[in-house]
Amino acid sequence: MKKIKSIILIVAVLGFVCIVVALNIVQTDYSLSDQLMSELALGELGSYMFFAFLSFAIALYTAQQILAEYQSIIIIRLLLITASFSLAGAGFFTLADNIVLHVTLVFVAFILIVLSMYLIPRQILQFQHRMPTVMCWGLSIAAAASVALGQSLLPIGIAQRLATSCILIWLLWLAVYYQYPSNKYNNK
Repeated sequence: MKKIKSIILIVAVLGFVCIVVALNIVQTDYSLSDQLMSELALGELGSYMFFAFLSFAIALYTAQQILAEYQSIIIIRLLLITASFSLAGAGFFTLADNIVLHVTLVFVAFILIVLSMYLIPRQILQFQHRMPTVMCWGLSIAAAASVALGQSLLPIGIAQRLATSCILIWLLWLAVYYQYPSNKYNNK
């Protein structure tokens, strides 16, 4: 079961990336630096963004299942479950359907994911050593900083992609860390 969860998490992350990259290639008038990823839903084959959001949601849901095996406190799992449902909702309610709802769902998901990344080393014993702390805190800080720099020092599209990349890298790291524990505290 452990291997299956890691595989699901990795496949879900790669599913999101592949769909977004494919839509970037297909939509030649789309600007990577000036437009948000959600705007891909408005262009050619944009309906596939639903599956991209769903893939991201599955990745988050799987991550909370992995964290459950470390006896994580319920709040971390609830934050990730809520973020998962928020991203699924953002896939269902596109910018064309309801701009405010879509942006709110993506914003809520981002905040909850970054908060979870911050809380994990503080609340889960197996993550309270150097590598997990650096991965969780470093990537959460980088994600938050990317968003903060959006529209000031970085174009918004680049800022969003950097923040999303930090989260996706963290999810991939979690899948590997879960599958191949690196120290005496992580013996699940």
